[in-house]
Amino acid sequence: MGFMEALRAFFGGEKLVDYPEDVDTVPVRNLEVRVANLDPDTDEKLIIIALPLAAFERVARADAPVRLAPTEGRAVTFVPVRADADPALDPNLGWIIPVTGATAAELRSMPLMPGEYELTSVHVALVVEG
Repeated sequence: MGFMEALRAFFGGEKLVDYPEDVDTVPVRNLEVRVANLDPDTDEKLIIIALPLAAFERVARADAPVRLAPTEGRAVTFVPVRADADPALDPNLGWIIPVTGATAAELRSMPLMPGEYELTSVHVALVVEG
């Protein structure tokens, strides 16, 4: 049983994303991830990612996996997927954010400028810094 299969079994079959072999790595100076509870009565969480505008531009226009690698802290990898999945935190790889077709379309429709954007297709919010 592989690592991802073991995690799926441990979490009761939760929809997790497989990490791809080929990833475009983008070094970033500032990258911060926070987690917020959406509702105190559920386990639903919102992943809030603060990232530089240049990194957001790469993510918003990507059609392949993109890994944002900060000088300090955990990386965030946006991975195209076919089916809905939940963002996951891997202790070695960092945050893995699934990007469905709907999520990719949503990212492409966002203005390429600083601002705060909450995605409706996945529990992720982006704080794009200038």
